[in-house]
Amino acid sequence: MMTPLRNIIYEKIRSARSITDVELMNMLGKEGLEFTRAELNKILLDLEILGLVRVGWISKDKRRIEVREVEERERGGKGREEMVGEDVESVMERDGEV
Repeated sequence: MMTPLRNIIYEKIRSARSITDVELMNMLGKEGLEFTRAELNKILLDLEILGLVRVGWISKDKRRIEVREVEERERGGKGREEMVGEDVESVMERDGEV
């Protein structure tokens, strides 16, 4: 079974802590993963809604993507990232977001 593209992208962002969308697309392209900019935008929006990443504009054509620190974890509760673990899809299904 193939890992969902959303999980692969999140793992790359998490390992880099901060990356631009151009760098991310180049990195994934070198690994043989082909997808459109629209697909990347959808995945980034999903990850941002889940509270896993923060996306901001650096320039007209470049965005900065960084891992978001979860407030619940800072308060001592179970954070969203801890709930996700390795599978973003399971959280989305549980929350009715799929």
